[in-house]
Amino acid sequence: MRPLELSLKGLHSFREKQTVDFTSLTEEGIFGIFGPTGSGKSSILDAMTLALYGNVERAPNNTNGIINQGEDELYVSFTFQLGNGADYSVWKVERSYKRSGGHHVKTASARLHDLTGTPLVLADKASDVNKEVEKLLGLSIDDFTRAVVLPQGKFSDFLTLRGNERRLMLQRIFQLEKYGDQLIKKVKTGLQNAVHGREKIESEQQGLGMDAAALKRAEKETAYWDERMQSVLTTREVLEEKWKKSRQLREWEQEWKESARNIEKLLAEKEAVDQQRRQLELSEQADMLMPYADGVLEAASEKQKWMSEEKQTRSRRDQARVQHENVSQEMETFKTKKKQAEERLRQRENEVDKAEELQRNTADSKKQEETLQKQKMGIDERLQTHRTEEQQMQQDLGKYEQAVRHFQNELEQLDKTMENLYTLMEAKDAKQHIVQLEYQYETVSSEKQEENKQELSLSGALKEKNRETISSQNRLLDRSGQLLYWYNKCSDERQWLEQTIHRLGKWSDSCQSEADYIQKQAAAAELALQLASGEACPVCGSVHHPDPEHQGNTEKDVQPVLEQKNNLDNWIQRLKSMEVQCRSRQHVLQQLSEQTAGMVLTPVNEAQTPGNLEADWFLPVIEQNDNWEQDLQKKMQEWEREEDTIEYIQRDIEAKKSLLQQLSVEKKELRHQWITSGMSLQEKLDQANTLWAQIQEKKKEWHQMYSRFDYETVEEKQRERMQQDEQRQTLQKRVEEGTTYVQSHQQKLQEKRNAIHTVTIEQKETDTKLEQVSSYIRQQEQQIYQYLQDESVKDARAALEQEKQTWVEQEQSLSKRLEQTASEKQEAEHAHSIALHAVQEAEKREENNMRKWKEQTALYDEMPNEPSSIKEYVLPEDEKTNIQRRIKNHDHSLHYWRRAKEELEPKISGRTVSDENWRKLDNARNSAVELVDYTRERRAAAHQTLKTIEQKKERYEALEKERKEWEKEAEKYRKLDHVFRGKGFIDFLAEEQLEQVTRTASEWLRQLTRGRYTVELDEQGGFIIRDETNAGLTRPVSSLSGGETFLTSLALALALSSSIQLKGRYPLEFFFLDEGFGTLDQELLDTVMTALEKLQMNNLAVGIISHVPDIQERLLHKLIVKEAQAGGEGSSIEKV
Repeated sequence: MRPLELSLKGLHSFREKQTVDFTSLTEEGIFGIFGPTGSGKSSILDAMTLALYGNVERAPNNTNGIINQGEDELYVSFTFQLGNGADYSVWKVERSYKRSGGHHVKTASARLHDLTGTPLVLADKASDVNKEVEKLLGLSIDDFTRAVVLPQGKFSDFLTLRGNERRLMLQRIFQLEKYGDQLIKKVKTGLQNAVHGREKIESEQQGLGMDAAALKRAEKETAYWDERMQSVLTTREVLEEKWKKSRQLREWEQEWKESARNIEKLLAEKEAVDQQRRQLELSEQADMLMPYADGVLEAASEKQKWMSEEKQTRSRRDQARVQHENVSQEMETFKTKKKQAEERLRQRENEVDKAEELQRNTADSKKQEETLQKQKMGIDERLQTHRTEEQQMQQDLGKYEQAVRHFQNELEQLDKTMENLYTLMEAKDAKQHIVQLEYQYETVSSEKQEENKQELSLSGALKEKNRETISSQNRLLDRSGQLLYWYNKCSDERQWLEQTIHRLGKWSDSCQSEADYIQKQAAAAELALQLASGEACPVCGSVHHPDPEHQGNTEKDVQPVLEQKNNLDNWIQRLKSMEVQCRSRQHVLQQLSEQTAGMVLTPVNEAQTPGNLEADWFLPVIEQNDNWEQDLQKKMQEWEREEDTIEYIQRDIEAKKSLLQQLSVEKKELRHQWITSGMSLQEKLDQANTLWAQIQEKKKEWHQMYSRFDYETVEEKQRERMQQDEQRQTLQKRVEEGTTYVQSHQQKLQEKRNAIHTVTIEQKETDTKLEQVSSYIRQQEQQIYQYLQDESVKDARAALEQEKQTWVEQEQSLSKRLEQTASEKQEAEHAHSIALHAVQEAEKREENNMRKWKEQTALYDEMPNEPSSIKEYVLPEDEKTNIQRRIKNHDHSLHYWRRAKEELEPKISGRTVSDENWRKLDNARNSAVELVDYTRERRAAAHQTLKTIEQKKERYEALEKERKEWEKEAEKYRKLDHVFRGKGFIDFLAEEQLEQVTRTASEWLRQLTRGRYTVELDEQGGFIIRDETNAGLTRPVSSLSGGETFLTSLALALALSSSIQLKGRYPLEFFFLDEGFGTLDQELLDTVMTALEKLQMNNLAVGIISHVPDIQERLLHKLIVKEAQAGGEGSSIEKV
């Protein structure tokens, strides 16, 4: 981790924004931060920890009192780099705070930016930013201030930590928790997951209920239904072909009858159609004469129109001539009056011009007068203001002199009562650490209670789930007994169906034999009737025919016998379908029994019939009598009712089986959660006990180190001391500012008196100029009144222009009227001439059109002589179209139906299909289709059952393989759980890291002390010092002097910093020191600085905060922090 840039504003004594560029500052490996005491040097480290962790170690409650007294907002940002070369990333953390009353602050914003590539905001809440920063660095705030940034009071923390605390710190810094608690938790979680995974697979295997016998039965059932499907398809195809031919013949019969009916109807409409044909012919003749009739009528109308127009235009012409003469006389009179008025207007215009010039002069003088009046008012106001300010400044000066004396007295009294601030801050910080441990203890205790509640809740839920599972098993067991009843009933009914089908088959064969015999007897009788004496018999060839009349006398009809056979065949087909359904029902019941075998342990083929489910079904014996069909029909109806009952039982068993499987899975899941909750509860108990022991130990140490302070009120005491310090700084600042203000105010008072004298002289000069200008304005206004009286120049000139415009408008109006009357006269004369000519032309057209009309009407006998009567014969276009369409449709329909009838007659050829025969054939075909559909459904169900069983088999085998893998995984985790139980492994790693750090620290300490001291570990893991110059004797670190403690802590800090790898990837490339150099003599200080300057070779930058002059002179790169000024300017940072 390498710092790049730090910005701060409003923090402690810093008001304006200050920025530190670490890139150039760390070029030499070591740099310093210098400045007077209280200037704000340590605030730079505060800004760094505040940006990263939202925490200032030395502030009350970590953030109280950190905002500058003159500001209401605080801002910090820190940019740093992780890694080098290609594997690097750049990050920026920024936070802002606002004052929330007194010394308290609240977070305004917090953001973490990834600046490696395209800038990206990864977190925008304070808590999220804290988590992400700790995740990036792998260091808590305590670890960061002990190993990276070492503020005042924290430098020797790592040296003096107890063994357990130092081990926990090393676990966090070196990311060892993943080998301890995290590793154990992962192992336990992995073991639980493996056991849970195996149990889930075993539960699923149990639900599958897989065995080899079920697979063989499914294969046998599928083969049966495939064979059955082929048989019923053949039967259906034969009936389908016969049904299609009969249907076609019936359709042809219907079409022939429809053709005959339509032809008869069309012949009845023929007379009306002929009348419409004649009406259409007359309309077409009228259409041909219509243009001639329209020409005669239009010519007569036009002649009448133009005769009326000629009369009107003649009257308008006479009126226009009279109007034009009158306007010409009026124009001559107007020209004489206009000439007289123009002379009078020129004289008045000269007077107005003179008055306007006088007004312009007067206006300039008034502007000058107004300017002088404003100047006078301004001078008066300034004079009054100066005198008021002089009086106020005299009063303020007295008040500030009195206030400065009061602040000086208070400052002297406050210096006598102040106590050491740093001791109070250390006591408060130590208590704050205890409070944090107590908060952690309360949090863990609360979590422990929640875990305990959850464990009890899961235990109760597990018991309830066990009760539900047992209840579900009992209900399923009850249903299993019903399965046995129906399975046995199906077996008996299937045997009964086979016997009945066999018996009905024999009856059908008997009917067929009887029908054949009757048909042969009928054929013989018909042949006997055709025999003649002396002629040879066509069968035997004999010419002798003994008793032919007796042989031809047979009256028995074959039709009833054939109908009985068809009825028997139909019943055989229905019973076969029933037998198929019975076989399917039996298979379904067998499957249900096998699937529930593992759950209730009573499969159908092994269980005995319960006493309350004895065989109570009735199977009728079919005899050849009149009631056998009724017996079969009753059995069919009973079967249909039983089908609904079995389907209900099937659905109920499936639901109960699914519920039992679900309850089994849920029970295992609850048991897994219960075990996990118990382990988590034990972890919380261990954490709570550890935290309680730490709290008691820390409180004991606090009371020993800070016995003169009260534990309960130390924060209040520290706040009072900080308030006193702030009050002293405020008073000191007010004294300095007040003294400066008094001196400045005395000088300003003298300047104000001089300004009053200058303004008084300026007032007198302005009064004299104003009087001269006012006198000149009065003279000019008297001359203007002589020309205009009370009228303004604008109004007078407007009146002149208005009068001129009036004469012009009157002249234009008369000219326009004269032109208009002349134009109207000309137009009227032209219109009259046109109308007269049009009358003559219309008379000629009327005579010509009448002649043409008479010539055309002579060609048609039935047309009228008058042109106006021709419209009565003309049909509207839509009516004409309708008549034409009706005639065309009639002719086309008659031709179509005659042709259709002729085409159908050879197809029918006298054949016919009676309704009764068609009904029987349709019923037989529908029965065959239904049987095919039913067989197809059963065949598909059989195939689906086989497929399901095969899929279950494949799934079972796959699950078995997966179960073995989970079992192998669980065995591995059991071994790991046994090996990593406890904290021995992580303690071992922490001790190894501590020994490595200690060896490196010994090399540093030997170099810093010129071979005198080395640091080692005792048996309890604590640090001890070996004095190499005193026979290698060892002594505890508590016996070291201040300088020796600093050198030992410095050696440990250098070793720790060089060993830290952030997140296991990036080296730590810097750390800060904020105390200790003042305890070293000149020779030892030179040794330490020489060693620190060599750190550049190890790519490690060191920042030193000190006020020692020798260090400031020795370092090449340094920051100078200038303290805040009395005028309100805050501290500032300058790079040298």
